[in-house]
Formats: sequence, structure tokens, C-alpha cells
Amino acid sequence: TNASQLPDNEIEDYIIYYHNHHVTAGGQLTGMCCIEAPFAWYQLKDEKKTLFKWLKDKGVFMKYVSFKADQVSAAGWFYGMSPDVVKKDEVVTEIRKRLGANLPDDLSLQIAPRMLSITDKITRDRFSFKGVAIECERSRVKELQEALYKMDSPQKARYEYGITGGILFVPFVENDVWTNAKILGMAKAHVQEMSKLGQIFLQNVNDIDRNLQWRDGDDESLRTMLATCTTSDGYQMI
Repeated sequence: TNASQLPDNEIEDYIIYYHNHHVTAGGQLTGMCCIEAPFAWYQLKDEKKTLFKWLKDKGVFMKYVSFKADQVSAAGWFYGMSPDVVKKDEVVTEIRKRLGANLPDDLSLQIAPRMLSITDKITRDRFSFKGVAIECERSRVKELQEALYKMDSPQKARYEYGITGGILFVPFVENDVWTNAKILGMAKAHVQEMSKLGQIFLQNVNDIDRNLQWRDGDDESLRTMLATCTTSDGYQMI
């Protein structure tokens, strides 16, 4: 298969795998397929391995997903969440806690830090950026989106949820509220915000989620304190 088989104007077809199986005039079968291997993904992506060299030479494009490719789709992505430091299990646990009864018990979801793309509806240009997508079974995307739309705003939630409180859910496909221009603008703003991030290192920290008694009387974890810490002019530092 090759990149020219992917459609230019359907973002949903980029979010899932695009199947286009057919036999060429020369008798070659083309299209997406599933490869199962008895070793880890990072080993498959090793440029020194014979299989990787063969795939690269043949122009085969590969991507890792944990669901069957034809069943999963992205509901949207999270503005303000860094894909480089996110811990997927912690995010999923807190998202489920935030959504509560708004999320059906039988709806499975996953977090996927990866390259994302937003297509400008007018120019047809694609803006690619690194972000964190939230995915589920394709037939239940609408249910997940409706639940995510009901989350409290970051201004309120960041004081209660240390991991996901500062994020905002943004869909991929425009609707009555989220226009294509707004979604594209949020993607560009997200990239700018992520580029400003730096790192700090803390000594003698045993458990970032254990509640501590602070001198001002607060009883909260180090993670929550850092996530809600602001400067004197109200700017959120972390």
C-alpha cells in the first residue's frame, strides 16, 4: 500500500485505517493488512532489523493500535495535554471519574498520544501536530463525545482533578458549536502552548499523589498543588 490511497478530504478515514484491497493489472494485491509478530512493537521499528528494512524498501506504512483497526475511531483530542509526558492509564482513570454517570459502563476508551491532523476546509491544507487523542469503538463515538462535552470547564476542574483538570476536549469533525476554523485554531494554539513547556526536578518525593498537610492549611497531594499553582497575577505555572 502507499500514501496515495488515502483520501484527501475525509478526516475520519485518517483516524482509522483505510482499507482499499484490490488486485492491480500486474497481479499484485494491495491494501491494508494485519501483521502479527511474536515480538514487541519497538523491535519491529528497529531500523537495523531485516523486516523493517524490507518494509521501508517496499514503501509499507505501519502504525500501532491496541484495538482492531476497523473498529476504533477517535472522538477528538485534548487541548492542553502534553503527549510527551502523559501516562495513559492515569488519564483514563481520571477521565472516567470525571464523566461519572454520563459515560456508559460498557463503553471502552483509550488514550493515544500520536500525530494528529486537521484539514482546513477552505484551503484543503492539513495542519499536523503531536497531541493526545481519545478513542473508542467507532459505532459509539457520538456517545463518548456527548459525555466529554459535559465535563466541567478547565477553570473549575483544575482545582479538583490534578491530571486532567486543565484540559479541554476538542472534536476532529466540525459541528454546530465547533467550526472547522475553531478546531484548527485550537490545534495551532495547542502547539504554541506545548512549545512553552519546560521541566523542573523535585528531590525527595516519594508519592506525588499522597495527600500532604501544607502550611496554609490545605490538605492535597503534590500533584494537585502543582496543577493549581499560579503566579501572583493569576498565570497557571504548571
